[in-house]
Amino acid sequence: MALTQIKSGAIADDAIDSSTFADGSIDNAHLAANSVDSDQYVDGSIDNAHLADDAVDGDKLANNIDVAGTLDVTGAAVFDSTGTFTGNIKGGSAVYANTDGSRIDTQAVFIGYPSGGDSGASTTAILGNGSATFAGSVTVGSTSTQYNHIKVNRSDSGYIFEGGQTSTYTSRIFADGSAEFAGVIKADAGIDFSGAQTNLAGMTSETLDAYEEGTFTPTLGKRTGTPIVTYTEQSGKYTKIGNIVHVQLSVAVAAGITWTGTSEALTVEGLPFNFGHRNFRVATPGYFYYFNSSTLYYPTDFGWQSYDNFLFANTSSTGNSWTTTFDGATSTKLSFTYSTTSL
Repeated sequence: MALTQIKSGAIADDAIDSSTFADGSIDNAHLAANSVDSDQYVDGSIDNAHLADDAVDGDKLANNIDVAGTLDVTGAAVFDSTGTFTGNIKGGSAVYANTDGSRIDTQAVFIGYPSGGDSGASTTAILGNGSATFAGSVTVGSTSTQYNHIKVNRSDSGYIFEGGQTSTYTSRIFADGSAEFAGVIKADAGIDFSGAQTNLAGMTSETLDAYEEGTFTPTLGKRTGTPIVTYTEQSGKYTKIGNIVHVQLSVAVAAGITWTGTSEALTVEGLPFNFGHRNFRVATPGYFYYFNSSTLYYPTDFGWQSYDNFLFANTSSTGNSWTTTFDGATSTKLSFTYSTTSL
């Protein structure tokens, strides 16, 4: 008489081993659900060669899958519960991690830990709602320039990037292109204003490529030779924006100047940048006086003209008893602007 059913409880452990059965003699159709558990098999007693393709589906596997080696997936892999993988997961198509009805979108679907394991703080977290947290840097790179970027879109004008230090936000970039930075912005190549200019005929540049502030030490001299002087004041400040330089200076010299070996026009030297052109009138006399034979003079009939990195006094007129070899004290205070670009 044929046997239609043998209950597993009627068979002692190890009473029948796998060598008793020919390959394929017992298939899934002859096994009731959960009739054979993992305790009945020794490690390695069932290998891939004894399982037909698709012979075991997800419904036959418990929630937890522990893989010590590499799990190769040629299609899509969906893990709805927990699993431990000490090797690699290779997805030929895609690997999905889904939150179900019992989990909220703000819970993590992926958590990464440093080499010490999952006992410490996580370094990477990807949440079900698409947000992510990374403790380290994120590198984006590709041999194709088409994909070598991070793209962020939103329908309103809110920020798409926010950076901070401790609990204080120090930088934000908004979807409309505006930005806020609490610190200094470094732009070595300059700032391009081409999107907001008039583009008049003759325009050659719309890039602000320089900004600088500083001090310098002006000196009093002559076009030929160097006088011997004693300074009571020497100060100079400048601001350079693009090719335009704004200068403020003050030079004061005590009486007793030695003019021996000097000639031609009086000069103020030591400007921070060369003029872009020579022999242009840069400034009026400004505040300028000198003493000669104990008499005070305020010449008004001359102008300061440009030459390399100094000014010289144009003395085409000798009104107001103008002389360039005075013997008393003198002082010059000037504020002027000039270009470093030649015509």
